[in-house]
Amino acid sequence: MPSDDDVRQEMRKKQQMRKEHWLCQFCNEDECKQVVAWLREEGLDRPDDFERRLERATYLREIGNDWYKKRDYRRSLLCALGVIHYLDFTPKEQLALPDDDRRRMHEAMARVLTNTAAVFLQRGDFVNTISVADTGLRCMSKLPGADFISLRAKLLYRRGLARGEPGPTRDLKLARSDLYEAARLEPQNSKIRTCLETCKEIIAAERDSRSRGGDGVSDLSPSSGPTDSSKASATTEGAILCDAKCSTLGCFLRQALDSGRSQLPLVAVCILGPVLAVCFMQ
Repeated sequence: MPSDDDVRQEMRKKQQMRKEHWLCQFCNEDECKQVVAWLREEGLDRPDDFERRLERATYLREIGNDWYKKRDYRRSLLCALGVIHYLDFTPKEQLALPDDDRRRMHEAMARVLTNTAAVFLQRGDFVNTISVADTGLRCMSKLPGADFISLRAKLLYRRGLARGEPGPTRDLKLARSDLYEAARLEPQNSKIRTCLETCKEIIAAERDSRSRGGDGVSDLSPSSGPTDSSKASATTEGAILCDAKCSTLGCFLRQALDSGRSQLPLVAVCILGPVLAVCFMQ
């Protein structure tokens, strides 16, 4: 006869199997509701059908990529969170999927997490860059390694850069480890190799500084480190300017949902619909 504790534990397991887990890793409950409400207002409700969910995820990810190229990282983030919601199948739903569909779902999730890590890196939000990259790499563990080398290398590269910057997440040894693995996966990528050499030089310089009684602190940003300007510029992906106005995903999401006061370009209104235009205008 199972004990009361065993029964409760089994009930918790069943409840977890019926819960969505992806979006809530990056948003609190209220923020999850805001993302879902925004999608509903845009006429982009999440379909029930698997194929339509993947199609809509691809569609919204491409729109987010367009915003990213325009350096509008707030809107890019909002689109990425919408994609995560589309792909947020419960464990029970995932188990019911055919193997190939489950692989496609994990691939789509890995791609959007790779993009999201890039958004945070560009904003100088290194805490969330690392968090998203960690999740993306866990997702990558469910995919055939040889087929997704480039995605894995990007996640490692972006996490490595974030770990090399000053702040609570700074760990140059882990940064070197990430960059080394990224370079191993993509040995032809000169940008990654240059970053790895820069990281090694910074570690050596800090070691020498400590031995001379200095504070031994430098970073991977263009403004410091023992490397020349060409190497320093290669350590950034676009720009790592440490200029983030917030340090948490929650704060960043609220900015994305609540701000953006200038009027959207006409093409964006045509693509995303009138409600999004209202959302980002006074």
